[in-house]
Order: sequence, then structure tokens, then C-alpha cells
Amino acid sequence: MANKLNQIVRVNTVKATSSVLTTSVNTVAIVVTGAAKAAKEYSDLDSVFADFAKTTVAYKMAQTFFSQSTHPEKLVIITAVSGSAADIIDAVESASSLDFYHIVYQYTLVGANASDKASAAIAFVKALDVKANEVFKMFRLEIDISSAENKEAASLMYKQAGGLTESGTERVDVWAHDMVETAIKRVVEITPVVTTAEGSKKVTVTIGSSDYEADTTTGSTDKSVVDDIVTEINAAAGCPFKAANSDNKLVLTAKVGGLAANDVTVSVASTDSGVTATKTGDVAGELSNEHLGVAITAQRCGVDPARGTWAHKKALVGITPDNLTASEVAAAKDAGYNIYTTIAGEARTFMGTTCGPTSFIDTIVKCDWIKFNTESEIYRLLGDANVGYGLTYDDTGIQAIGAVISKILTTAADATHQYIMEGYTVNVPTYASIAQAQKDRRNVPNIVGNYSVMDYVHTVLNVTLNIVYPAAE
Repeated sequence: MANKLNQIVRVNTVKATSSVLTTSVNTVAIVVTGAAKAAKEYSDLDSVFADFAKTTVAYKMAQTFFSQSTHPEKLVIITAVSGSAADIIDAVESASSLDFYHIVYQYTLVGANASDKASAAIAFVKALDVKANEVFKMFRLEIDISSAENKEAASLMYKQAGGLTESGTERVDVWAHDMVETAIKRVVEITPVVTTAEGSKKVTVTIGSSDYEADTTTGSTDKSVVDDIVTEINAAAGCPFKAANSDNKLVLTAKVGGLAANDVTVSVASTDSGVTATKTGDVAGELSNEHLGVAITAQRCGVDPARGTWAHKKALVGITPDNLTASEVAAAKDAGYNIYTTIAGEARTFMGTTCGPTSFIDTIVKCDWIKFNTESEIYRLLGDANVGYGLTYDDTGIQAIGAVISKILTTAADATHQYIMEGYTVNVPTYASIAQAQKDRRNVPNIVGNYSVMDYVHTVLNVTLNIVYPAAE
């Protein structure tokens, strides 16, 4: 597994141009299924809409991507002819001219029971993992856990014999979420207009079977009417809407999901002849799956996916935290699949792992960043050294290779990145120690760099707080 103190990152400049098909660990692609369509890079949602209808999974995943508070500037969309591992791999390979490192796919658990679903998923993940290791990319799977059977299958993927933890897969991570279609929140706008307000009159907003009122007086204003109704609605625990004052208009946003958000009736009336109140807008919700894997990937890659951990990340736009029991959270942690839920009153991601409870996404991204940058810097040196004449094959030239590797590790350890810990070393051979067979081929072998990945705390255990009472005087 990758999560060891001394990481082994193979850098072979002979193979680099064919094995590494990306230049940045911040790049993202999504894979969808459908009619053949060439993979393409998109910079905004409007450009996605030009190729994919708003009802498509591609558009909805892109909408999640571009709505996050941080996200990369571009998104690659790849279309596979089917959801089989072979077809997805073929589609990814066909898009090799585009730059992407993280690949997100919405995977459907299939089978007669939880065990069968887990077995099919394990085979699927293993196939993707083989390809991911060949091309140094990461696959991110979104799976639906809206049913108890699917939750059980998610755990069995890791824990049954021959499962993901035992198999040593590491470049596929699973993000489990209740993906039953929910409504994009319905919004209702109500506009009061106060001209000559009278005393002891009311403006009433009716939501379902409940009334929310504002008393008017001769001093009432548009703002005061809205503020009073906002206060009443937000204080009512059972109201399916939350209220806000937006430019002295009452804006109601549905808290309930699904089509029920569209079924709640909302009306307004006034008994004050000096106050008119009208429902000026009512936008129904649309059905849309919530794409947790896309949201977390966009958020992390909008900043730095290698720094820190993918756990304990908050404020995923458009993603509703799952209401999971303590035992369900424990099952996810024990297995190593990822969730988004509320603990201690705050929604966060857990666990930040790939295929097992002790293999972490950020570890692999850190090591890939070092590999990509080391290879590119060595290539640059081979072409630029000695004003373009090339790197001399002597101790001076060999030391120059060691110097660029040390530079990469220094950057990885600095305060901006914090990918590795201090104390890294780089050892290069002397010219005299290299075998003649290697010299004949102009190869420089046996350069070794040792470093330790900077881990991040996920859990704090066994905090003991002692209460000390002052001695009696």
C-alpha cells in the first residue's frame, strides 16, 4: 500500500512520456455513458449546455462542479458507450490528449443482494485500479446508499474475502451518498408595497395550512412587513420553508426535498388597503441527483488536492449531508469508503481514504506530484543543460541531477505545500561507481531519494481531562 513512511516513486525518464498522461494533479474529468461523443474540455456551464441537455447526467455533474466555491478553471467530459469497466477504460484512453488526473464516475450497484452487488463492484474497481496504476491517475466512484442493502454492499466491497482492502487496490476511492433524486430547492418570492398603512391590519402569508402574519401600523414599511414575516417563519420549526429579506422582498426557499417541495401551496393576502402583497415569483424545483464525488473533487482541486487531507471538508455546495447513524458512520470508517454527514452540528466529509481504512487519497496525490515534477525537471535539465548542448556524463552532471531532485523535495516540504516532512535525502552515485554497461548506454542509475509523507490528523483518541478541586482553606 502507498501509505508508508518511505514512499517508493519510480521515476524512469525513458518511460515517462508514455506512462504519465497528465501534467497537473489539479485536473478533473467526469465520465458519463451515452452515444459516442468526443471528449472535450469545458470552462463554464454554458459551454456544457451547448453539448449536453440540462436533463443529462453530464450537465448535472458539471453544474455541481462549477457551483463549488473553489474549482479548477476547466472540466473534461468523457463519454463511454456503456458503464462496463472496459468501455470506461477505452473512453479514458481515447481522451489521452486532454489533461486530467482525477476521474469521477457515477457507479450503479447491481446484483440480487448486497453480497452480489459487492462482488460486482469489487471486480469493477479492480479493473479500474489496474488502468489507474498504469497511467498514474485516480478514479472516484459515486455510489448510492439510499437503501440498507446498498449500505451493506458498500461495507462488503472492502471487508468480504478478496475485497478491496485485501486486494491492495489504491487508486479508486468510493464516495457513498443518498443519491435518490431530490428537488433543487423551490423558491417563492412575495413583494409587499406599503403606501398608506393603517393600524390593526395584517399581511398574511399562507404556507400549506399555516399562516404567518405581520401586523401593520401607520409606521409600517415594505421592510418592516417583510422582516416581521421572516421572523415568524424562521421561528416555526415545522415550516417547510426558510425565509429571508432580499431587497424588501420576502424570499422563501424550500427546505423539503423531492417533489414535495413543489406540492406545498403558498399564497399571500392583506386586510390593509394601504398594503398590497403579491406572489411575484414561484420557481419549482427540478429533479437532480447530488454528485458528492464531483463536489469534493472540484473543491479540493480548486485549491490543492495534495496538501492536507480530503477528510473534514465542509460546505459542499448543493450536497445534502446524509443522516447516518453512529453505527453507519463506524461501518464506513472501518471499511474505508467516504461519506458526507453531520457530526457535532457540522457537515463534513469522512474518511478521505481510497481502497481501505489506512490508505489515504492525499498520500497518493502527494507522491504523484513528486513523480510528475521530478520527471519534468529531469527532462528540462537533459534538454537545457550547457546552453542546450546536454548534460555532461561526469560527476558534475550527475550532481546536477541530484540537485534538481533536491529542489523538488524542498518545494514539497515548504510551508506552501507541506507534502513531505523535513529530513529528506537525495543520494546520487559517483561516476566511478557506475557499471560500464550503464555508461555504454549513457544511463545514470541508482539515484535514491528518501522522504516521509506529511500525514494529517483524522481522529483524536483518549483525551483525559482531570478536574482539580482547590484545597479547602
